[in-house]
Amino acid sequence: MLATTGIYDPKNHIAMNKKVARDIEQFEKLRLRLANDKQAAHDFLVKAGIITEKGDLEAQYKNLCIPHEPA
Repeated sequence: MLATTGIYDPKNHIAMNKKVARDIEQFEKLRLRLANDKQAAHDFLVKAGIITEKGDLEAQYKNLCIPHEPA
């Protein structure tokens, strides 16, 4: 899609911008829903494989180099 490659198509660029704008809008709606509904946020994180049903981090996320207490 770059002009230097010779395959830049302005119509495709506009279509991609519209798709990106739609994606951003969908992510914002999801963010708002999850921010305002603790159970929905929990379910999302479980489905994504980030936490267990009990709310603990899944094994692959437990040893990340992220401080677990205030600095």
